[in-house]
Amino acid sequence: MSAQTKTDYLLERVAERLGVPKPAVDLVPSDPMAPLTLLGDLLALLKDPAAAEKRVDELKEKTAKATAASDQAKVDQATAAEALASVDAQLARARKAHDEQIASELAAHTVEMDKRRREIEAREQDLDRRAKLTSQAQDEADRLRADLKRRLAAMKAAAGD
Repeated sequence: MSAQTKTDYLLERVAERLGVPKPAVDLVPSDPMAPLTLLGDLLALLKDPAAAEKRVDELKEKTAKATAASDQAKVDQATAAEALASVDAQLARARKAHDEQIASELAAHTVEMDKRRREIEAREQDLDRRAKLTSQAQDEADRLRADLKRRLAAMKAAAGD
């Protein structure tokens, strides 16, 4: 019988006596002295049933605490998930409100820019009309000046004859 097989056999017997299931994990590490150390620890527990009972109670208590901590961690994780979902929803609402505000401001800006563009176009048209009138007035003034010069020259010619 190999050392591994003997250790398994002894673990089964000890587990039966203590009324606990045999550990599913291979408790034999690569250290060759570990099985003997484990066996010595198990024999020490078997020699003193009160100490073994106390140890089992300690393990049960630690298991209960670990289970309670695990359950609390699950509750905390669920609470954190709810809080995260709440924050995500709040961010989504804020983003939607912000997008709506931007859209509203953009629409108002577009209306204002269209109004200003029409005002500028009207001013440009007014300036073009005034420039045309100024040009027409200048042409009329030039024509009248030329007419006056021609008349003056005709009067001087008629007077100097």
